[in-house]
Amino acid sequence: MAVFNNACLTIAGLALEAQAAAGTAKIGISSMVVGTGIYTDTSTEALEQRTALMNQNDDAVVTLNSVSQFDATQVNIKGTVSNEDLEAPITVTEVGIYAYDTLSNSTPILYAIAVATTGDILPEYNGEVPSYIIEQMLISVGNSSTVSVMVPIITDADNVAYDNSGSGMDADNIQDAVDELHDEVSNDCLRFEDVAIAATTGDIATVTDDLITADHVLANIVWGDCSAIGSDVTLTTSAGSMVLNGTCTTATTATIILAKKDN
Repeated sequence: MAVFNNACLTIAGLALEAQAAAGTAKIGISSMVVGTGIYTDTSTEALEQRTALMNQNDDAVVTLNSVSQFDATQVNIKGTVSNEDLEAPITVTEVGIYAYDTLSNSTPILYAIAVATTGDILPEYNGEVPSYIIEQMLISVGNSSTVSVMVPIITDADNVAYDNSGSGMDADNIQDAVDELHDEVSNDCLRFEDVAIAATTGDIATVTDDLITADHVLANIVWGDCSAIGSDVTLTTSAGSMVLNGTCTTATTATIILAKKDN
């Protein structure tokens, strides 16, 4: 289990915090980085002089997950470290936080640093299943209520709002709208392969599926052995099931395609 010393702000981080407290800057957290540096002096006086990690490892890709106000004087920052680009195992012994002034869009500086007495071991990627470690840093600031900590927003379909007032859909973001529309389109046309057809007269096949509705009708059937099937085949659908009725002289299989009937 990894053991890290308390995080401390660097001199550049303290200066940025002072500007934020004075109202002349807003702190934006730009990234979390990790490294494998070994520190002989882990005092606050030594660490606050750092402008970069001792041995940053860029192959250990870090995703910044969240930044939140922990209490009146502390900010909690979480990130996920992936081994997908690692060709050899590493031991994470240092974690750094980069920040910038969002008002002036300044160049990010090493805002805070934490070093470990016992590091986090991250194995090399095995080519199949990636491994991850979670790094969390609790940073003490002068007054967290006066420091506006912001994470850069990654614009994707999950966080783009969707106005559903005209569509009648339930979705309130783009991704949910796409998924909802996909479900509606997918449910209109259903395909069932290798359906077992019994050698009997009457109900020769039954299929149950939650997507089937009473509005579905038979669009097409591809028989495994069409010579075994009589000409009297009919299909009945209801919520969650369909039944084929007819005559089959030899057990076979079929691909059955359903479509929604026009209302």
